[in-house]
Amino acid sequence: MLGIAALACKGDDGDASGAASSAGGAGVPASVIAASSRPYREVAVPAPGAVRVRVKLDGDVPRDSAHRPPADQQAACGTEVPADEITRQGDGLGDAVVWLPDVREGKALPVERRYELTIERCRFEPHVQVAVAGGTLNLRALDDAAHRTHFVRRGDGARLADIATTEPLSVVPDEKVLKAPGQVEVTCALHPWARAWLMTFDHPYAAASTPDGSARLDGVPPGRWRVVVWHERFGVREDTVVVEAGREAELEVKLKAR
Repeated sequence: MLGIAALACKGDDGDASGAASSAGGAGVPASVIAASSRPYREVAVPAPGAVRVRVKLDGDVPRDSAHRPPADQQAACGTEVPADEITRQGDGLGDAVVWLPDVREGKALPVERRYELTIERCRFEPHVQVAVAGGTLNLRALDDAAHRTHFVRRGDGARLADIATTEPLSVVPDEKVLKAPGQVEVTCALHPWARAWLMTFDHPYAAASTPDGSARLDGVPPGRWRVVVWHERFGVREDTVVVEAGREAELEVKLKAR
């Protein structure tokens, strides 16, 4: 098993391939998910291993700010809404996305690709979600309030969908948002504090960390693989991990607080 090692800083503008640093135009934020020239292939892996990553925050935790919704929105949204909330448990950091960008053949892609994003108390849940391209997103609204949800892809600024909901318990399916790999920012035109991220990949080797900072990728072919870690507030880090047949490699990732 690979010993636990701290992940080195690689900069905050994308993964080391450099592909994520090219935006579609001036002022368009870059995507951290780089496109691959090789399509992913499903193949049998005789003795797959696994990668277990523990994401930690190095430094003092920034104080969370809060928004006070207008008086006419407080019945649905509450009197105070946290902004830029950091999910933590102990020294672990949640809502970080971990993936292996160079594994282009391996375990089968999931057959069921239906994902859900919920609007409740004028916030999106989950805040960060990993998906496989080609899936359907169900936008579920629980509030007795109007919402106008925008889905914008990083890298080229493409507006993938605009979905309006006005009634509680409504569900709107959409097949465009998760059609292709990419990093999609989700916002609400009526509630500027509301934000979520859809991280869509064309392979199954990606996961979001739980509140204690844990993320596990299984069915990994043996070999030396790049590991990329992204967090909305604390940027991108990269390292490599060696996966041995039938064994689990462990990696500790420290993201710098700022």
